[in-house]
Amino acid sequence: MAKNGAGWRNNQQTAAGITGGHIMMRSPVMFEKQMADVLLAFPELVKLQRSKSPAFLQSVMDWIDQAEQLLQQNRHVKVAELAGLKSRILSPERAADFRGSLRKAQQEAAAGTLYELQRCLQHVHDELVVKSGPAREVVGQILAMVADSGVIRHSSSGTAQQLVEEIWQLVSNHEQLKPMVVGLKGKLAQQDIQMLMIEEVRLEEFME
Repeated sequence: MAKNGAGWRNNQQTAAGITGGHIMMRSPVMFEKQMADVLLAFPELVKLQRSKSPAFLQSVMDWIDQAEQLLQQNRHVKVAELAGLKSRILSPERAADFRGSLRKAQQEAAAGTLYELQRCLQHVHDELVVKSGPAREVVGQILAMVADSGVIRHSSSGTAQQLVEEIWQLVSNHEQLKPMVVGLKGKLAQQDIQMLMIEEVRLEEFME
């Protein structure tokens, strides 16, 4: 599960680069990216469960803890549902004739709860994707208009972030594009808009 944590840190470093080292709390775009990272780690849990790996239970609990922290940071009510599922694993119901250990019962409970855990977090991610959709569409329109104008060119040695920063300076002061930027700012912070630009920009359209 360490890879998942590394992915979160990489995303945070991207945001830090955009805003000069300042990471704004409760960024919806960052939240969406982090939730995607959490879900991308899910198939590994399934593999551990199928192979009956002794690391399965702890991996599931670590994964839940990471997701729970993320939901708490963003004050999302699904954290309550996640906590309930976690409790079901920690204190599993056992039949009167159950003769295994508590750990074995927890492993079985974790395996039986996987689908509900995935569904809970998938709902959060899909909700965020729907909310960011209109902004992504506007960002795409802005990038296409700038690319078609040929005003900004990008060299192969440059980064997407450098290109976006240059585009941002242009569109923030452009008579025709500025209203679109103002509209985006009414919904998202500048760092989120620029993060969407980094995700949506097609470098080949700006190549020299």
